[in-house]
Parts: sequence; C-alpha cells; structure tokens
Amino acid sequence: MTLQGVSRASVAFICVGLVASLFLSMLVTNPARLGPTGVTLWFVGFWVVISSCLALVKYKLVMRFGKEATRLNRHKMVSWSLRHGLLVGAGLTVLLALSSLQQLDVRDIGLVVALLALIEFFARARS
Repeated sequence: MTLQGVSRASVAFICVGLVASLFLSMLVTNPARLGPTGVTLWFVGFWVVISSCLALVKYKLVMRFGKEATRLNRHKMVSWSLRHGLLVGAGLTVLLALSSLQQLDVRDIGLVVALLALIEFFARARS
C-alpha cells in the first residue's frame, strides 16, 4: 500500500483524529472499567498511534526540508523514521505507564532515556 493518492492534509487529519480519539478515550473511560487487558491494549494502541504519527511527521519534514542526498534515499529515510518513531513512542508510552501507576521517578526517566539512546547507538552501529 502506498500513499501516492492520499493528500498531506488527509494524512494529517487522520493522525490528529487518532490522537484525539486516544485522549477522548482517556476522558470517557477509566482503568477500573477497562480491566487489565483493556488497559494493556490501550497502552499498545497509544504506542502505535504516537509512533506512527511521529514517524510520519519526521519523514514528511525530512522529505520537504532535508538535503537532496537524504531525499533521494527514500528507503533509508523510511526505516530511520520508523525506528525513531518507534523508539520515541516506546519511551513516551513507558513514561506514561509508569506515571499512571504512580511509579515514575527521576531515575526512571534517566534509565528510559539511557536505554533508548543505547538502542539507537547499536542500531546506527549495525547499519
């Protein structure tokens, strides 16, 4: 599936709609009504929506404002955008989950950032 026939405005509208539906679901439901499986699925949905939106925004910005050499290598830009979107989305999801459990501490933030930086370092060293 390609996005050749889809306009930028509709992609942005879909992305904003998904994020808005996540925040609306936060306001409408509570963890007691969702149960453990529902809460887990909500966090997985949060990770997927945030990661895909961040990857899409990074890809579009690099393709529009990046250097000519980066714009020519689209496959590499797609993989980099997906990797960065997944990493940042995972970090935000972990921090939100720890915060919702009231277990978030300054050390946890540092450890999550260090883990994400380590994953990025090894991913760049491998490629």
